[in-house]
Order: sequence, then C-alpha cells, then structure tokens
Amino acid sequence: MQLAILSLVYFLPFFFQAVQGSSAKASGLSILPFGITTAIATLISSAIVTFGGIHIPFMWLGAALLALGTGLLHTMHRSSPMREWFGYQVISGIGFGVGVQIPFIAIQIVLDAADIPIASALIAFCQSFGGTIGASIAHNIFQSSLVRNLEKIPGIDVDRVVTAGGAGVAGAVPAPLLGAARDAYNGATSSAFLVSVAAAGICFVASTGMEWRTIPKTKKKTEQSTVAAS
Repeated sequence: MQLAILSLVYFLPFFFQAVQGSSAKASGLSILPFGITTAIATLISSAIVTFGGIHIPFMWLGAALLALGTGLLHTMHRSSPMREWFGYQVISGIGFGVGVQIPFIAIQIVLDAADIPIASALIAFCQSFGGTIGASIAHNIFQSSLVRNLEKIPGIDVDRVVTAGGAGVAGAVPAPLLGAARDAYNGATSSAFLVSVAAAGICFVASTGMEWRTIPKTKKKTEQSTVAAS
C-alpha cells in the first residue's frame, strides 16, 4: 500500500498548486481530508480486528477502497469542485487506513512470538522501500508526461515551465497560455496517479489469495499491544 500512497501524497498538493492554482498553504489544507480520514480509519479498523479476531475482510475492503479512491483522483481536472476531491480523498483515506496495519496483525497469527519482531521490521522495511520505488516511478512518469504535454503548446518555453515547478507556473507562461499550461500539468499528475491505482489494484488481487484465519484468543493481547505501539 505504501507504494500507492507515497506518490499520491506527493502529487496531491502538486495538483492543487499547479492545476487549480492554490497557494502552498491552501494546498496543504486541501489534503487534510486524506490524512484525517486515514488516522480515524486506522484506529477503528485496528480496534475491530483486535476484538473481533478477523482481519482478512479488512484487507479486501482496504485495497478495494484505495483502488477506487485513487482511480477517482486520477479523473480530477482543473475545474473539479471541492465535493469531488474531498470525497475522493475520504475514500482513499478510509482504504489506506483500514488496510495499512493488517500486515502487522497477520504476522502475529501465522508466526511464533519469537519471530514477530523480525517480521515486523521486515514489513516496515518493505513498506518504506515500496513507497520510495512508487514515488520514483510516479515522478518519472510525471516528468515525461509533462514535457510531452507542454511541447504540444505553441509559444511555451518548456524548460522554463518545468524549472518553475507547479507553484511558479503562473509566472512562467504568458497569461493567455496559462490555462493550457495548467491542463498540461493536469495530464501529468493524472498519469502519475495511475501508479497509485495500479499498486492498489495489485494489493487487492494479492489479498484475495490470503488464507482465512482468525486471531487466537491467546494472541489478542499481544496484537492489541503491538497495534497501539505502532
């Protein structure tokens, strides 16, 4: 899931600045729905799994909602109203929050207590590494797509616009071409979001192959402590 999220978190503020013309402060506030929803969903799902003992449905639900939410974010455009990007972030945040803790819970079901610390460290490493890889892939897709889109606009200095970045695009192009430049950024960010969509889809497919097992009562206290610590 981290492969999907890190690129999403990076390019969402970029979308608001470069495509919709928001300030850095406003773009930061605009991504709060995702962060707040993720935190709430993580707490609720962890509590339910801890006391209910069943985690597999949350893997399915989390991956499915994340795929849906990122897919909807991919469709955003320059005139997307608040109700759209707010709702899409809420869906993505619920999906990520529901599923992000499940790997740490699952290892406590299938592994002996002595192996859990090593497995937890390995999961944390894989999540961090996956996020880095996802962000790198998304950035490369974004850059190539942006240059390709800008080259189609007559009268634009492509190098200047790329160097100016999303926050400076308004000052890097003539006023009559600003809309076209923002559309070019829109296409590039939408292409970058496809990395998140694909990663979330892979998560869902992988989750369908997980063995259905419940948390033994003897392990529930251990699981509860680990979730609280993480």
